[in-house]
Amino acid sequence: MFRNLFFQSQRFRDFNLTDCLGRVESMSDRSLRHEIRAAYNTGPPDPCFVDTISFSLRMETAARFLKSVDLPLEPRDYLLSKLFQFLYLPLKIQNQLDEPDALPLRRRLELWLDGLPETAVARLHGFDWPAFFGDSNRLDRPEVLAGIDRYLPAVRRKRRRSPWMGRRGPVPDVDAYQSVALAVRSVGEGWTRRPGLNQLVERLDEMQYPTPPSWSKLAPPATSWRSAAEAHPKRVVKILKYRLNRLRALARQRQSIRRGE
Repeated sequence: MFRNLFFQSQRFRDFNLTDCLGRVESMSDRSLRHEIRAAYNTGPPDPCFVDTISFSLRMETAARFLKSVDLPLEPRDYLLSKLFQFLYLPLKIQNQLDEPDALPLRRRLELWLDGLPETAVARLHGFDWPAFFGDSNRLDRPEVLAGIDRYLPAVRRKRRRSPWMGRRGPVPDVDAYQSVALAVRSVGEGWTRRPGLNQLVERLDEMQYPTPPSWSKLAPPATSWRSAAEAHPKRVVKILKYRLNRLRALARQRQSIRRGE
């Protein structure tokens, strides 16, 4: 079981960060609760508040918190505890009654969080919190909890192998390669230089194009294209060039097979 920091540390509960206005700022637990109550009373959550949810669930933010405390913690402890905070507070504020004999809300959330695979934990910043929040406002708590998996970033389905993809090795992710090509075309030829690269990674993040899961273990970790470009620009350029070259090679292979038909 992960170590749930929510009930153990006010410092943790107050560690909520955002860069919505171009600079990193913090939001206290008290302000967090105020924003959630206001959204229930007056309308959808403010976009900057939603940005706080996403930014606070990044691996980079976990690393920042772990550096600020002298405790034997893992990033997983921070990330799962932080998502627990963002789920537990709205559901408690709603103050709905649980079904008879149901597990307490805390226990149900902890069991669900503890069962998440590492690949999902590294991508919790993509959790669809606005959809969860909206459903928590219109559905009964048991219904929300029963379908909570649907707010996680989508898992890629197994891809079918076409003849032009070759018979060996992993199935090429052609859709992903095409997404890179589309983003590069929107920036232009200077995409490898710093100004163009900054535009490109913003575009990739807007498209919700995932970074390689292994990048969450880099120093510093990178779970968005923007953070990767800031800390590891050469690595970003290298992998994007590789994917563009793979797309070109597959296109040539496909054309060759078609000519032979």
